[in-house]
Amino acid sequence: MRKKAGLAGLLVGLACAGNFVATSAVLPAQEIGIDTGAEFGVEFEEGETIPYIDPLISYTKGFGNLGVFFQIDYTIPFKDTVSQELYAEELFRYKIWLSPVSNLFLILNNSNTINTVNKNSGIDAVSGVVTPKLQYVRHAGFGSWYALASFPVMYASFIKDSETVFFTKLSLGWGGALGLSAELNGTFIVHPDAGYGGMGLSLDYAHGSFGAEIEITANKDFNVYIVDPTFEFYIGQIILWTGAYFGNIGGRGNVYINPYIGVKYSF
Repeated sequence: MRKKAGLAGLLVGLACAGNFVATSAVLPAQEIGIDTGAEFGVEFEEGETIPYIDPLISYTKGFGNLGVFFQIDYTIPFKDTVSQELYAEELFRYKIWLSPVSNLFLILNNSNTINTVNKNSGIDAVSGVVTPKLQYVRHAGFGSWYALASFPVMYASFIKDSETVFFTKLSLGWGGALGLSAELNGTFIVHPDAGYGGMGLSLDYAHGSFGAEIEITANKDFNVYIVDPTFEFYIGQIILWTGAYFGNIGGRGNVYINPYIGVKYSF
């Protein structure tokens, strides 16, 4: 099932003054910082159709220069042979003032997934990613530029011999006052098999009560792609989103398709 911070991730950035992405979207006012709701979707994979529901709750808050984000959700597929999935994510982002036009951000992100309740095999897999990040942001009259260095460490029970995998991800991005933003990134595997891992591009637009994003990811040979467009709507304290995740485009086997729609309320 698709896992994405979406609007909550954006709010973490906004909670720390001087966020690099300028947006004109009307985001819901959060007195407490709690969002709760659910996503509904259908997975089409290897000839199977798997509908699911994914209830979630998250907390987003800013404390001076520190922004925090926590989310827990539980994916329940409507198929007995498919595992249910517990997902938890935490993010901390601290701003360091460098000059009137530049800031440095120290970021720590952690996510964990446990697949459970599979009648065939019990607990299938436990996985997680810990990602320290360092981000430099410079503001200009036409927008803000940023450079982001991420160092993900992935651990998973389904990796051979449960070996930990280390990555480096480098990103360059821009956010403008017109509600447009873009990011280009490259991923490099450090251990165990060092080498180039692939490239990604994300484009965002936000205006009024509407937001849109598309993420495109390519493998190292640029012959297998992932495309994930998302649309968000803000109505008072209510957030609606819809989109579709397309995986394995150009790869062997069938294209993985996951359309989804969700709703949550901000307190």
